[in-house]
Amino acid sequence: MDTAPEQSQSISNFFSKSFLRLALVAFAFITPFAIHNLTEGRFLVGTVCCVILAIFAFNAWYIVLHERYIMAVTQFALIPTILFLLILLLSNGEMIGVFWCYPAAGAFHCCCPGARRGRRLWCYFRLLYR
Repeated sequence: MDTAPEQSQSISNFFSKSFLRLALVAFAFITPFAIHNLTEGRFLVGTVCCVILAIFAFNAWYIVLHERYIMAVTQFALIPTILFLLILLLSNGEMIGVFWCYPAAGAFHCCCPGARRGRRLWCYFRLLYR
């Protein structure tokens, strides 16, 4: 009977560890992209990248401090911001937007629980493409 709390704790640990690793990768790859866009005069793209980094930093800080993963921050702040960045890059015709689609999909896979992942992403796309 005690397997449900243990399984829930295991899932929580998985999301915490995967999000921390994802945050490290994001800092390594998005920071130069943000700096480059800000120095090239693309302030909106650079600012959105900085917002994504700030959300990653807040969530990583919270995980390290409290050893818990906040799903709401990811679902209501990080994923819509990443989708907004992708739409912004693709609508401007920049080829780099195509290259960022795969890492974004990997981030969604690591940050969202499995059963409801597809429905949430569909809802986000519907809201952003209106």
